[in-house]
Amino acid sequence: MNFNIKRQLKRTSIATNTMLVALCFVAVSCTKVELDEKERALVAKQELANNFDKLFDEAFEKPDETEQKLKTFVFSDLVSDGKNLLTDQDIRVNETLIKMAIRLKRNQNTLEQELNKGSLYDGYVRKNHIIINCKSVLHELPYRARQGAKYERLQAKVAEIEGMVGTILKKRESALGTIPTELLNKQWKWTFDLAGHEDEFPDLYTGDYKGLKDLSFDFHFNKNNTITAKRFFLAPVIVDYSIDFDSAGDWKQELMAEESISCFVYNNKIFFRVPMKDNANTFTGRGNVAHEWYYEYTYSVNGNELTLSEPRITLYVMVNLRTSDYNSEMFKNNYYADFKSFTLTAQ
Repeated sequence: MNFNIKRQLKRTSIATNTMLVALCFVAVSCTKVELDEKERALVAKQELANNFDKLFDEAFEKPDETEQKLKTFVFSDLVSDGKNLLTDQDIRVNETLIKMAIRLKRNQNTLEQELNKGSLYDGYVRKNHIIINCKSVLHELPYRARQGAKYERLQAKVAEIEGMVGTILKKRESALGTIPTELLNKQWKWTFDLAGHEDEFPDLYTGDYKGLKDLSFDFHFNKNNTITAKRFFLAPVIVDYSIDFDSAGDWKQELMAEESISCFVYNNKIFFRVPMKDNANTFTGRGNVAHEWYYEYTYSVNGNELTLSEPRITLYVMVNLRTSDYNSEMFKNNYYADFKSFTLTAQ
């Protein structure tokens, strides 16, 4: 009897041990499967990261080709077979960084062509379009992308493009030569007397125009493509899609961002560039942020008279670019007639 019990216990022990071994095998197998899945996931994620890095680098060399590769990559590896990896924030950030790199490189590739179109005035207007476009790349990125080596590389590319823009425009300026002799050695003056025009120009007594009581020119041209001014009339620009005007404050030498107003003459046109510094006071609400005025006038000289007409005017403030052109219907119908053409006299 005892012998049978011992034999039964032995069989039970063997069976139990066998089950334990089997369970251990299953557990080890499950753990190995889980590890394999994690390893495969890590490998897949690293492969994606490597592809993103490669495309980001290529975007700075071949933007068009990289754009096509990115599209193929998205629809073959990221969004296919019922999966959508673009729901992952890190993956979306990497895709966005590549798109922004493509955009910057395309801007850079067309700089020479864009900045050499039209007159020097047109070049400066396009300059600000380009700068706005490039800087918006950095602001359009999600906050989580505004750090790290890739973001710093985008910042460096924006700075590089800004430098190239300045170099191209300086080259254009150098090719224009000096101020014509007929404009030199004369103090050119013009004053618009507001007295008696109160009913015609109500805007000049309110809002931005409230301080513009002395509408006048008093300056002379210099051989080095600058002017020395006592007074310089910042003719206003029409605000887009309205009949309001923007003067951005009156001109004063102490508010200049550079030493002098730049001036260039070409094809019976005079171009003035007036860069103004940031004197905004956030506490009082007075002053203006940094801005630049661009003026292009058709000019003619008759003895001691200098007539400026057919103005094209642009005001660049931060990310806003406002332009008034004598060819536009808005200008023809709403701009002050006395500011469309005026004659300065030499003294």
